[in-house]
Amino acid sequence: MPSGFNTRVDNEGYYKILEVGKTVDAGSITKAYRKLAKKKHPDKGGDPEEFKALAEAYEVLSDPEKRRLYDQVGKEGLQAGGGGAGMDQSRQQADLFRSFFGRFSQPQPVRMRDVVYEMEVTLEELCNGGEKKVRIWSEVPLEGGRTERVARDIEIGLTAGMTTGTRIVMEGGVDPIEEGIQPGDLVFVLRETRHRTFRRLTGESPHLTADITVTLAEALTGFVRPISLVDGRTVFFKSKEGEVISPGAVRKLPGCGMPVGERQKGDLYLRFVVEFPSEEASAAWSEEERKSLQDLLPPKPKFPKEKPNNPAVEILPAEPSVASRFKAGLYDKPPRGTSRGAGQGGPWGSGSAGGGMGNPFGFFGL
Repeated sequence: MPSGFNTRVDNEGYYKILEVGKTVDAGSITKAYRKLAKKKHPDKGGDPEEFKALAEAYEVLSDPEKRRLYDQVGKEGLQAGGGGAGMDQSRQQADLFRSFFGRFSQPQPVRMRDVVYEMEVTLEELCNGGEKKVRIWSEVPLEGGRTERVARDIEIGLTAGMTTGTRIVMEGGVDPIEEGIQPGDLVFVLRETRHRTFRRLTGESPHLTADITVTLAEALTGFVRPISLVDGRTVFFKSKEGEVISPGAVRKLPGCGMPVGERQKGDLYLRFVVEFPSEEASAAWSEEERKSLQDLLPPKPKFPKEKPNNPAVEILPAEPSVASRFKAGLYDKPPRGTSRGAGQGGPWGSGSAGGGMGNPFGFFGL
């Protein structure tokens, strides 16, 4: 036997370290190493010396030639022949661990959690962009490991055309409460507030809608009206000459909506509410004024006259609760499971297919 070799060959120690038998295949050795490396790695609280021994055992037994020599001449014989424990163990262990677990062995830096705020914005702010000042609260470290909540004002940049749900991230905006901890991010999620005049056509559409009230005289004879837009402009609009505006009619003002990109804008859809004369005003009309008005309007439709045995019933004002439901369009929907055909525009038994004026924006999905 060559000099330098003990009479007793130690060719079982590496197998015991990996907790496998001498006849296992290469796949079982790899599996055993992965399991034990996770458990014994120093970053996970394991003993550094045990981990070095584990890496050394795997380095030998995972190599077919080194494993063959180890089985024949043992650990000391393998060392005498070169390799094994004589190699640079630090480099060996790092390379082995990275090959199986990538960056798992690298300690990950501790980072502050991101803080998310919901930020209310107006339609004007979303249309025009600019800077918005907001106040936030954050934890400031004090002596003795204590912290204090303090307020600070920051400015958030808004880009024209943003919508509800847009996330604005300020990287590193959350200050660490201890040294060695990385800052987190401040995240602002936009939420559009309800506008007193305008609404979006659907969802986050760049098209807007608005209700415009005109008098009966304007609806019949025409009008010119100004309207203040969300971008700050005042635009005048007018009806076509000779056009009659019906209650619930919808007209479009091109390019008066929200921004789409840098140069385009959506449209503004106007729904007209026709204001009829009050009962007090009509009661003051003279017979001559009524006759003049009747002469200007289309003739009344002709119906059979009432009979003594079938007198006309005078109509009465509806209860406010019922009237409000009609105004909201709640009675303009057909019963579940039915469809409205042509000539069934509502309870009056006349109108166009799918008609009824309770919801003149129905085709917009509003």
